[in-house]
Amino acid sequence: MTGPGRPWCPAVPEPGEATITKRALVTVPSILLALTLTACGSSEESTGSAGDSASGSGSAESSAPAEPDATPADYAALVTTLFAQQEAVEKATSAEDFNRQADFPDGISIAEFDEKNRKLCLQDEGKDISVDFDVSDDEAFVASTGLCDDQEEVARLVSDESTKDGIGIEGDREVGAAIKQAFVDKFGA
Repeated sequence: MTGPGRPWCPAVPEPGEATITKRALVTVPSILLALTLTACGSSEESTGSAGDSASGSGSAESSAPAEPDATPADYAALVTTLFAQQEAVEKATSAEDFNRQADFPDGISIAEFDEKNRKLCLQDEGKDISVDFDVSDDEAFVASTGLCDDQEEVARLVSDESTKDGIGIEGDREVGAAIKQAFVDKFGA
């Protein structure tokens, strides 16, 4: 998957991989970026977003997670929608470019896409929810209420060696479990 113009694309995991490990938690968003965004190889100076001021994790300092109005299934569906676009998008360089190529349902869009820092934020305006993937962060996945430019964290997937699969959930356990299952369904359990 690497080659000229594709310096940071990770290898795709083997089809029969049995568990999601701590390494996979960090790798899954990277694989997602490589496969779904197919944006590898663009110039490192190419970043773009519809909302450059969007914070990656909203109010990460808040002591208690927000109570979501959306259901856990809504968050999982948002993640699955992103996975479904992996074939449609080739070498996106900005949020606008990604949205032009993708066939998202009405109200769903990439609001922040930063290839250099390997971050993106996907939002669903109808449900008023968003999900952040940040490959540069050890805690690479955050689900939030609110759109990408005004978020309140609901759940976070984190590395946790004490769990069977190495992935822990902080915040709303039902939302976190639904999103974790979407990853397992896509990349194997």
